[in-house]
Amino acid sequence: MKKMSIKNANISIILALLFAFIGMYSLGINTDLVGKITLYKLSASMVYILPLIVVMIFLVFTGFYKKVCEDKLKIKSVFTNGWYVLFAGVLLFGFSYMGLIKERTPSAQDFLLFIISCICTASFEELLFRAVIQNTLIEGFKNSKKTVWSAIIVSSIIFGIVHIGNLLANHNLVIMTLSQIIYAFALGIILGTTYYITKNIFSTIFLHAVFNILGSFSVLYMLPKSVSADITIIAALLQIIVILPSIYIARKKYKEFIAE
Repeated sequence: MKKMSIKNANISIILALLFAFIGMYSLGINTDLVGKITLYKLSASMVYILPLIVVMIFLVFTGFYKKVCEDKLKIKSVFTNGWYVLFAGVLLFGFSYMGLIKERTPSAQDFLLFIISCICTASFEELLFRAVIQNTLIEGFKNSKKTVWSAIIVSSIIFGIVHIGNLLANHNLVIMTLSQIIYAFALGIILGTTYYITKNIFSTIFLHAVFNILGSFSVLYMLPKSVSADITIIAALLQIIVILPSIYIARKKYKEFIAE
């Protein structure tokens, strides 16, 4: 199938929003079908079955499946361009560990299912927001005066905004949702830049999955009622402060790449 031709920036934005809505709606439908989600239970992975199928359809429909692994995966390039994602994950892991209150003792199965769920989340979000949406915007923007950097920013804004769904699912998570919108935007920029440079979606799936594992590991030691509780303002500010430098680093990497 030929790559979808988009000759207008505005049309590409509309398509990007449509892809995001359908992708996230499919996640919502599957969530209702699966039922209560816990990150260290099988349900957290099963919830991505339908969304991943939907994204695969998007990739075939747009022809962007050819861009999923346009270049070979180069480990050095992944770490060179996405190192701050891992660094931020380690910092968040440290903050979480210092304030960790062990309400339960996770089993080996809990750890395995938790890691699988983080990989599933990263796979769905990277395929949807980078492989489909970012490429859709790049395709539309290249026929206007807008740059690839603009496409990365817009796709990251969409990536941040969709996290408001967490608040719709649980009205208690006001602070957490606001924090996620901001740091998802910043994370989206560095992941989008890394994907554009490496031309391999598995580079950002790896970075995103590791970030999720490091940043969310504390749920393994929490009871479900604690997981559904909101975070403190201090915790939210720490998350935002840690991830914001990724915007500057991504911009620098992007300028260096296009200057080559």
